[in-house]
Amino acid sequence: MKKSSTIEIVVSTMNEGIYRVLENFKLYLVEDVIVTIIHQITDGRQYSVDISGFRYFAYFETGLPTSRNRGLEHAIGDILIPTDDDVSFDVGFCHAIRTAFEKKPDADIITFKAKTLDGAPYKHYPDRDFRHNWRTLLRVSSIEICLNRETFIASGARWDFDYGLGAAFPGGLEVVFLQDCRRAKLSIYFEPSFIVCHPAES
Repeated sequence: MKKSSTIEIVVSTMNEGIYRVLENFKLYLVEDVIVTIIHQITDGRQYSVDISGFRYFAYFETGLPTSRNRGLEHAIGDILIPTDDDVSFDVGFCHAIRTAFEKKPDADIITFKAKTLDGAPYKHYPDRDFRHNWRTLLRVSSIEICLNRETFIASGARWDFDYGLGAAFPGGLEVVFLQDCRRAKLSIYFEPSFIVCHPAES
């Protein structure tokens, strides 16, 4: 992965969540970073929004796995961050992500660390990097995942439409996704760097 790799944040949102995305994610409209919005509309409204600087795609459908796969269809960056509309990114997240992929040129997916809004680790994380196995993948949260777009698309792996919010089974999306990626022989690593902030679970 080259040092100038383009990072693409692919954010899923629904209905009025679009206003939060446009306000909060404009911070990341900088050189070599793309922000792509997948806006699912289920309330029948026509949203008039200023999408200057963003890549924006609206769909009258529901389901987080559907949104994730739509994002993959439209993605153009070298490194993808599939994410949600209630997160923010840590200072230096671009450098941390690019450095990790440069250090592991065979990596197809790298998972990172998240923190809460008050700066505490979102969960317990190991102190060292490692290659994931089926057991360690069980602890990964969706907001911690970054993908090498080219090799991921070539693998044929996708988000399972049966799992995740708005699907038949509302939980387990990232677990099923990552285990499918492992079975597709993708190289998946953990890097002990913070890249994202998320409200603590209640």
